Amino acid sequence: MKSDEIDLASQGINEVQAEILRSHLATFAEDWDSPEMSIYDNYDAAKINL
Repeated sequence: MKSDEIDLASQGINEVQAEILRSHLATFAEDWDSPEMSIYDNYDAAKINL
């Protein structure tokens, strides 16, 4: 497993549930992957500087 992967089985999510979750989250993918969202990569650190 890669360091950025989540073990869904350990979270109680099976393959069918994972596919459903992926399809629901796909609608957000374009926004989530946009450069403007990079601020949330270090949200806690950025919040301290407010």
